[in-house]
Amino acid sequence: MDEPDFERLEQIREDFFQRIHFFPEGCCRGAAVRINNVAGYKLVRGKFYFEGRQFDHYWNETPDGEIVDLTASQFSDRFPRIFVTSKHSDLAKNHYDNAYFRDVPI
Repeated sequence: MDEPDFERLEQIREDFFQRIHFFPEGCCRGAAVRINNVAGYKLVRGKFYFEGRQFDHYWNETPDGEIVDLTASQFSDRFPRIFVTSKHSDLAKNHYDNAYFRDVPI
């Protein structure tokens, strides 16, 4: 299994942070599209669940099935700056709605 390129992901995140003062709040689509364009990870739109609430959300998925989310930290500082987990992990099952996984036209 190939590890996501954390250096590239951090650079993308930092570029957004420098240009958008409120990043990551409300930046999920733009960040996910950028990752799709730069790293080629699949763009996914779905529901993110946290503390009994649901949010429309965008993230990416690697060819190995890992979720890559540069904006999960907008929901809580318990999420790292770059959140990566298997889509089959307990974290993914608790927060990302698999029923909504689908390719999103750009």
